[in-house]
Amino acid sequence: MFQMRKVVALIILLSVATAQTCGKATLNHMSAAMQLVSNQTGEAVTGGTQAADGAWPWTVSVCYKDWFGTCSYKGAGVIIGDRWVLAADPEIDNTLTDYRVHVGSTQKDGGTLAQVQNVWVTSEFKNGKDHGDINLIELGAPLKFSDHVQPICVPKSDTDVVIPGHYAWFTSWGHTSNSMFAEEQKYLQQAKLEFDNDTLCKNMYTYDSKYNCCAGGTGPSVCKKELGSPLMQKKGDTWYLYGISDTASPNGCSSAASFLRASYFCNFINDVAGIDCV
Repeated sequence: MFQMRKVVALIILLSVATAQTCGKATLNHMSAAMQLVSNQTGEAVTGGTQAADGAWPWTVSVCYKDWFGTCSYKGAGVIIGDRWVLAADPEIDNTLTDYRVHVGSTQKDGGTLAQVQNVWVTSEFKNGKDHGDINLIELGAPLKFSDHVQPICVPKSDTDVVIPGHYAWFTSWGHTSNSMFAEEQKYLQQAKLEFDNDTLCKNMYTYDSKYNCCAGGTGPSVCKKELGSPLMQKKGDTWYLYGISDTASPNGCSSAASFLRASYFCNFINDVAGIDCV
């Protein structure tokens, strides 16, 4: 009996030791990142700076592989499990098998190129909607977590963070201006966005505060080619995903943008990927 108890205890200890935590960024240089202020200008998502290598190990680049083998950038995504990436692009669905995901690098086309096995779209929005397209991308093989590849936590609730006047961090490879010559950025950009009142976004978008939040109305803002880019905040020593970019400002990259609230999709995430919000 004593021997059996030892075996059971060992199994429990091993399970705890190997259990994957989320929201831990060992290379996240927050001492440097926190120097950013809301009205800073520069090469970024209209008002931020280039992210340090390994600073946001869950932000990934989603691309589409063509006949010639070129994988063209489609938008960003965020790792939430070893085989799961959350994105928001209406063009990505389970009929397309030529999508890939770049993981482990702040370069748009750097790191490891992961094969996509399947794409899941929440049934609530997939029938003829022009907004709210959230995708769960299932990878063909588990990711190997490291300092440069980590999952972020998805919160059960966001009411203590998504408050007008509070801030969250946004990362993207999207455009930095509304110029017709603007291009996606080679290196990941980061900016600190301010949450706005729902009314600001309701005047511009098809918007429901139940599953949307509004940010970027002052200072840095969301521009083009930023679908799927994460909006994040740190609580204690853990990072949480609060929003996913699903639209661009109609006013030239200089006004508030609508985000999908990550917490609203907890049931969908759990049903499909078996991942619990925390």
